[in-house]
Amino acid sequence: MSASSQPFLKSVSVNTQGESHEFKFVKVITVTLIVIFVCGLLAFGLSAGIWHVYDIFAESTTQAPLKKVENDGSAVETILAVLFCGILSLGLSAAVWYYFQEFDADKNSPMTTVPSIKNDYSTSKLSVATSPDSPKTPLRSPLKRLLKNNSHTEPCPKRVVGYFSEWEKSELRKEQLQKLTHVIYLFVPLQENGTIDSEKVWADSRFGDLKNKASSLKPGLKLMIGVGGSDKRFEFRQIVSDDTERKALIDSITSFIVEHDLDGVDVFWKWPFKHTRISYVKFLRELRTSLDTLRYKMYRQDPYIISIIAPRIHSEFDGFDLEEIMRIVDFVNVLTYDYFYTTQKVGPLSPLYGGREGNVDRTMKYLTCMTENPNKLNLGVAFYGTTYNDTDSPFEKSLDNFWISRGSTTTGPVGTSWNQISSNEKEIAKWDNASRTPYTWDGRKFFTFENERSLREKIEYAKDHNIGGIVIWVIDQDDDKSTLLNVVYSVFMCTSDEVFEKEIGNEVASTELSIANVSGPHLPTTNEKRIVGYFTEWERSDLQKAQLEKLTHVIYLFVPLQDNATIKLDHNRTDNRFWDLKNKASSLKPRLKVMVGVGGHETCYRFSPILADDKKRKILIDSITSFLDKFDLDGIEVFWTWPSKEDRHSYVIFLQELRTSLNNLKYRIHRYDQYIISTLIPRTHSEFEAFKLEEIIQIVDFINVQTYNYYFTTLKVGPNAPLYGGREEDVDKTMKHLFRMNLSPEKLNLAVAFFGIHYENTDSPFDETSDDVWIPMSSETKGPYGKRWDQLTSNDKTIAKWNDASRTPYTYDGRRFFSFDNERSVTAKIEYAKENNIGGIVIWVIDQDDEKQTLLNVVYSVFRSDSKLPLNASCRKRVIGYFTEWENADLREEQLGKLTHVIFLFATVQESAIIKLDNYRTETRFLDLKDKAHSVRSDLKMMIGVGGISYSYRFPPIVLDDGKRKILVESITSFIDEHDLDGVEIFWVWSYEKVKLHYSKFIRELRESLNNLKTSKKRTEDYLISIIVPPKIATISGGYYINEILESVDFLNVLTYDYYFNGDQVGPHSPIYGGTRGNIDETMKYLAHQTSQPSKLNMAVPFYGTFWSNASLPLLDDSDEIWKEKGDAAGPFAVRWRELVPNSWNMSTTKFHEKSKTSYIWIPETKHFLTFENERSLAEKAKYVKEHQLGGILIWAIDQDDDDSTLLNVVSSALGS
Repeated sequence: MSASSQPFLKSVSVNTQGESHEFKFVKVITVTLIVIFVCGLLAFGLSAGIWHVYDIFAESTTQAPLKKVENDGSAVETILAVLFCGILSLGLSAAVWYYFQEFDADKNSPMTTVPSIKNDYSTSKLSVATSPDSPKTPLRSPLKRLLKNNSHTEPCPKRVVGYFSEWEKSELRKEQLQKLTHVIYLFVPLQENGTIDSEKVWADSRFGDLKNKASSLKPGLKLMIGVGGSDKRFEFRQIVSDDTERKALIDSITSFIVEHDLDGVDVFWKWPFKHTRISYVKFLRELRTSLDTLRYKMYRQDPYIISIIAPRIHSEFDGFDLEEIMRIVDFVNVLTYDYFYTTQKVGPLSPLYGGREGNVDRTMKYLTCMTENPNKLNLGVAFYGTTYNDTDSPFEKSLDNFWISRGSTTTGPVGTSWNQISSNEKEIAKWDNASRTPYTWDGRKFFTFENERSLREKIEYAKDHNIGGIVIWVIDQDDDKSTLLNVVYSVFMCTSDEVFEKEIGNEVASTELSIANVSGPHLPTTNEKRIVGYFTEWERSDLQKAQLEKLTHVIYLFVPLQDNATIKLDHNRTDNRFWDLKNKASSLKPRLKVMVGVGGHETCYRFSPILADDKKRKILIDSITSFLDKFDLDGIEVFWTWPSKEDRHSYVIFLQELRTSLNNLKYRIHRYDQYIISTLIPRTHSEFEAFKLEEIIQIVDFINVQTYNYYFTTLKVGPNAPLYGGREEDVDKTMKHLFRMNLSPEKLNLAVAFFGIHYENTDSPFDETSDDVWIPMSSETKGPYGKRWDQLTSNDKTIAKWNDASRTPYTYDGRRFFSFDNERSVTAKIEYAKENNIGGIVIWVIDQDDEKQTLLNVVYSVFRSDSKLPLNASCRKRVIGYFTEWENADLREEQLGKLTHVIFLFATVQESAIIKLDNYRTETRFLDLKDKAHSVRSDLKMMIGVGGISYSYRFPPIVLDDGKRKILVESITSFIDEHDLDGVEIFWVWSYEKVKLHYSKFIRELRESLNNLKTSKKRTEDYLISIIVPPKIATISGGYYINEILESVDFLNVLTYDYYFNGDQVGPHSPIYGGTRGNIDETMKYLAHQTSQPSKLNMAVPFYGTFWSNASLPLLDDSDEIWKEKGDAAGPFAVRWRELVPNSWNMSTTKFHEKSKTSYIWIPETKHFLTFENERSLAEKAKYVKEHQLGGILIWAIDQDDDDSTLLNVVSSALGS
């Protein structure tokens, strides 16, 4: 190939992002060969013509053409002909490459039907424009980047999905599409057999208009179709259940996507039924297979997109197998509006919070906790409002309910598009703060809608809670100024500080650098931030399991790199600390990822020659792969400080080949998770030249940025890790430089140092008259010297001052300057990481923390604390275990490791209103629990249960007496303080009508007392209060002001068992459904409805069973009720789970009653009937807890489990404790 054609080839070949080298190579070579072949044919034809013109051929057609070449002058003629043809070939090649480079701008190009080349080119053009290594040829249409300020902020990687309808009348404008990442056309017409009616589509001018206007914005803008909707002829239920019809629909969708060069499909099914769950998953899975096959057939770079819609109400999710669906689809459009549309109530269109019906927050919390993947969810916003006529205002009746029943003459709701809402209605609208929505109410007409303020609230909510995007119903209901779409775009996409402008007359249009390009169907799926801790072989402090529990990743430093390119542990001490880490981490896997750092300060110099040598590089990769396999590790950190610029290329090759090797290992051993590769990079941007960071970040899982030691190797005195300040480097400058390099913040970890540095014989660098936070070293200055956090004295920490410019603490005394991180500065860095969407924190090093894990606790609590929407922590369920004073089984630490809370039963209430442990046995078991609980896990909450079954009768006279009530409150508070407990459970069986007002008063006074104790002890967390609640609804309603109590307690433990303990019937111990004496479902639904706070409710499960003798119980099937009249039966008698087998119950005869979800044994010969919990029934209860958003499970009691913790293991694993 001629040199002049190479730039064209280079511009195409840079379209490499996301493709394999082999695929890129084949594409380029294929196109090159086509060009050469065509040009060769043309050259041959022209040559023949030239020979004819010059009479090269002999008059006789039988003469050989080369004979005439020997004539005089023929050589010159031949050279001229070949030269002419060569020039022509080169010109044609250049023209073809230029055509490939520019065809995307032409919507009428014949190549628009070849998605692989079109998508490939568009990515290529972006790369050419932005890559520092690409040729500096100007773009045809120059790009102008106007920076309004110095912010580094780039467009957020969030989806903005817009539905565009076939029924609205407003014209589509291209500037609307430029503010979207995905546009979905609603709906493609369907035939009665469920296939797409292509003829009607061709006749649909609105679809054609959308397609034409979207074409020039692809591939950044994804164009999709919606299938389903309100077409009555189209029965999803019938089609997905029939193999033939299901295949016909899938084939039709696939063909339509090819025919119209689309990017995907939105399955718009309202709503699947429970009996179609399996069929729906099967349909989606087969659709995914079909589209994946099409992708490879079309050589398409991006996967085709599949999305679905999801309802707003929990009860409508019965038809969704969310776990399976989320593995298949790219995102879910949640229709979080029309909450009162199909009800007999009048209320706001889309309440963000509040009320006892539904709201956006409740819907999104439910889906986030059920899917554990908020990034795949899009929150729906409506560009319309609804009107009710002849009604009162729902906002005038109740501050917390904001809905009213529909009157007999009420009509509505009637929809009104945003573009039809009058200016007057927008101006007179009031704001309801509880629901965060605007409304008007005038003349018994109630109008509820979205405006700029309510939209902004929802979008901020989505950003704050890691939700993947916004979906708009529908963009063609917006006004001519795109008022609402502009709000979504400006708030959600973080573009208020940067504008990308293309010079096309007066038109401002998005270009290859438009927001759409940063969003794709595959967004990060992790819900939690990384907390990565280095653990070293050289420090002396022992590793505590409680430290590991606060990490997501732990990296052992170091496994040295040998001269022969292998890695191995060096000596016994290294071995011992490595094995100690591995053993303590094993029980925390797979949540905790265990990695090793290869290289290190002493052996990383060996990387350069090894990586430059193909054979040695392979040896190193094989050695790493074998090491991970041998020791069952999760990944590797390449710890190279620092490569040189000459190592850039070989470093990338090494990482690519390492990724391939680890992927092969993953498949070979059938590992579920991908192996992790991380690397570290320096703090100063001048050192980044040694890294091809844009390529490295595509290979590795995350990068640890060494944001400390800023003045370690300089001739200056300054703070160890300044967050801001001065003209030198700081954490903010480091991270902003990386952001400007277009490195995804989610793949970066900001480092915090668990050590400080001090200098001797120096002035203080913090001069209030200067902006700088450093001073030059003098000739007599010594340092910096390191000092671990666990070596800091109390005096060091107490006398420290705070430098606001650098956000760091320091001491300066006697010409000694000491700079370090403390709780305040670490908090500032973590808040910075959260605000800038940085993926995590990496700690150097966890074994430099003190015994109380002071700094690690700060990282964990600040990084994980978010009262907003669930990231994983707020989805985590409580697993609470009672531990008793009367059982004989010893407590084991491994049991406590599976709990979130443990409650000791009981401290009894004396007639004097004080509480105490009754006897020596009680005290011994209490202290044993206390010692083990404090040593097992730092975040395990230990509480004391006060009262008990036998002493509950003492509560009423005490709570009715102001003086005795005060004594009881003070006694509980003193007990908690004396024993360093986390809270109290009031175990009163049961409150009743006469005392329920005073019970609420008692709980309120107890909360006030514990809050005062918290303040005096400078405790960061509230003390916990819980109470028990009976299973019978009548007892609850008669004895408790539940909502008033909930204002003071943290959770309610609902004792959902013993439903048939008293009475004249034999029945299941703890039924979820069915029966005549109540069941779990009735109890929990009643409380959830009464409180609107299901997350504060814990369902109790008994680790014991009940049996009757001489029971009349015929053989059952699943359609029968399991209860029967008691008759002459004796019982019930309790039997612990641990005693079932020793007491000769034949567990192999266990049956499961499907209706009540209960396990039982029936022995006809002896007429013994046993009902109990086993693994299956507990799994059903854990499933119920998750599906109904309950707070957790309470176990009565962990010391009734067997020695293998059989039942506890089921609960713990099912709830993810």
